[in-house]
Amino acid sequence: MATPHKPNLAISRYTDFRDEPVSRLLAPIGGYQDKPIVSLEESVELVSDLFDDIQGNVWVAKENCKNPADDLNQNESAAIHLYTMQFDPDPSLYHVLNEKLRSENRQSLKPWFSYLKLFLTALYKLPSRSQTVWRGVRNDTEKEIILMPGSYFEVMGQLHPANDLHIIHLKEIQPPVPLVKPPFKIESMPAPTKEPIVHYKEKKIDTGNTNTNFTQASGTINKPLE
Repeated sequence: MATPHKPNLAISRYTDFRDEPVSRLLAPIGGYQDKPIVSLEESVELVSDLFDDIQGNVWVAKENCKNPADDLNQNESAAIHLYTMQFDPDPSLYHVLNEKLRSENRQSLKPWFSYLKLFLTALYKLPSRSQTVWRGVRNDTEKEIILMPGSYFEVMGQLHPANDLHIIHLKEIQPPVPLVKPPFKIESMPAPTKEPIVHYKEKKIDTGNTNTNFTQASGTINKPLE
């Protein structure tokens, strides 16, 4: 018996970039940094009605983060883990949050401020890494890269070697103004790596090809440059 077609969730996690605004810059993100740090359970209370069972997924995330690395506590580590999780049923947290981060209506981010405070505090604590990342990977891999909100890039070059292949070379640079307020004072943060190099590779694919996955984003695991 035929079964309804279901989208490849692994691919759908990494292809919502098509909704990214490209013709305009959005207003900087701020206000969340004034929120107090709360538990992960508390941080998602104001957005819980957007999901089927957000607290159940929070519990799973915290169970998987009982012994976090990089000097994170359990709530901080679980906040990152929750962002990477694929919820069933949809929508997943990353999808809804990304949509709000891309919205011109910055007021729609207010219910997310407590989660953003915890999530970005965790990300800012992680050590910066400079590396080359390819977005399209013909591989069955779940290794992911998370770009910080407000990452700012310069196009260094473009190639179109085949009809279905585009290669874009990007470099992370310092924006003229901070696009996201840091979650705590800059003085207490480690110095970021200057001008990491990023490669962006896009290849059109058949979504039925389970051998092709996408990384979470293309870029460096790096805090915004100072």
